[in-house]
Amino acid sequence: MRKKLLAISGALLAQAAMLGTAHADGSNLTLFGIVDGGFMTQDNAATKGGGYGRQSAFVDGQFLPSIWGMKGSDDLGGGLKATFALEGGLSSGTGGFDNSNGGIFGRVAEVGLTGRFGSVNFGLQVDPAFLSAIPIDPRGMTDSFSALGPWLALTIFSNTVNPSGAVPLNGGIFDTNSVAYTWAGGGFSFTGLYGAGGVAGSGNAGAVESLGATYKFSGFTISGGALESHDVNGNKAGQEFDLGGAYDFDPFAVRLVYTKFKDFSLTETEMSDTSEWGLGFDWATGGLNKINISYYYLNNAAVADDTTRKLALIDYYYLSKRTTMYAQIADVKQSSGATVYTSFDAYVPSSTAPGKSTTYIGLGLAITF
Repeated sequence: MRKKLLAISGALLAQAAMLGTAHADGSNLTLFGIVDGGFMTQDNAATKGGGYGRQSAFVDGQFLPSIWGMKGSDDLGGGLKATFALEGGLSSGTGGFDNSNGGIFGRVAEVGLTGRFGSVNFGLQVDPAFLSAIPIDPRGMTDSFSALGPWLALTIFSNTVNPSGAVPLNGGIFDTNSVAYTWAGGGFSFTGLYGAGGVAGSGNAGAVESLGATYKFSGFTISGGALESHDVNGNKAGQEFDLGGAYDFDPFAVRLVYTKFKDFSLTETEMSDTSEWGLGFDWATGGLNKINISYYYLNNAAVADDTTRKLALIDYYYLSKRTTMYAQIADVKQSSGATVYTSFDAYVPSSTAPGKSTTYIGLGLAITF
């Protein structure tokens, strides 16, 4: 028995050595993450007594989402590589899962091939239309007071529910069970994605289709995208379209974006027809400091008196290449009939009081690794 155990142990050690050699030959693994935490205070927060008062709270990810993950590749030769990426979201306030659609790797879990033809990836992936909106968003899609709020509303309140009920947030920011093709060259990049619903007899039920494209030249960026998600009956559940541009003329930069969000009920009744305009300016004031001021206006044509406007100022101080301290102030005003489609923002202590102007002040620290 002892000889058998030694033989098995020797075989395992030999196999491990072979795997180690293979891993060291053209393969790599990178661990990465972001931890962002801070505090925010606001006036006009709803109280238990039915009135409004000041509220202060810890807020995870005012600037960047707190995440962790790993990615790697295996060089197959001839310019071909096999790749993978796993990424999960977490809360810096509690250590629990957050900033994702749930699960240990609720943001990205993909495997693919990349070569001269471009790249093909399979699995849970970030939506291409959402990625196309980041370089043109006035605040670079910060977690608070950017265009992220309407994207979250599209994902949460008009999502395609997987028939098994296991995946609640497909079609918006994170696309499950998907295949995507990406090509890039000459300053242009394009990604097309199809997320399968997995319903027998229907290619649309529970599915999502998304496109995103970006072109960069001489300090200019033009970017746009579109997506459509479907419910379990194959009907339209949500639609999005974004188009905008940016111009970086150091030490200044300007970004302008237009986005259209539509949400539908199970009978394809239009519940939201939200238009959003955003304009923002960056000023690298010198040294390690940068200031951004941005304005957003949202209007839902499907609901009477449903508007929200946001004016936000944020100051970034880069303590190093990996560590950023930031302070921000924002004024948000909803109309008296505002709904979640125009006003939703997950990364604040409390939602804005309808018909009132709410001032938020936040301070935080973000570290990337």
